Amino acid sequence: LLCILDLATSLKNLTDLRINEQNNEKSIISIITIDGEENDLKKMVKTLLGGILAGLSQFLKHSQSNILLEKVLTGVEQITLSCGYWGVIQGMDSFVTSLCQMALPPLIKESTGNSQEVFLFSRNIKITATIFRLIHRLGNLFGPGSW
Repeated sequence: LLCILDLATSLKNLTDLRINEQNNEKSIISIITIDGEENDLKKMVKTLLGGILAGLSQFLKHSQSNILLEKVLTGVEQITLSCGYWGVIQGMDSFVTSLCQMALPPLIKESTGNSQEVFLFSRNIKITATIFRLIHRLGNLFGPGSW
């Protein structure tokens, strides 16, 4: 888990450095390519996102610890932001979709009748807060076909 989280943090830090270097001259979207060719950081994001998504999704599904949950959510947020900044929209959508699925609370049947109640747990609220932060930061990158 630590290796995956370190990769996510490193990619986010490198992305932030690149954006800060170019921020005065160009918009975020214009730094996705350099002279028509993909940037090495964008290639790294594309290459690593499948494994990172699988690993972090498994930890999110099975994590019972609030501390671990927060660290994993931070990693998911960092890699999703990197995907968004580098124009890896499919990866960004995959991470947000995964979060949306995990944010849904379980249905609990009542013993009286057929009605079902939904209970929100702190886990669901933390995941939902992460989704809102991502939408706030990357909202302009989500197109009409996005999740």
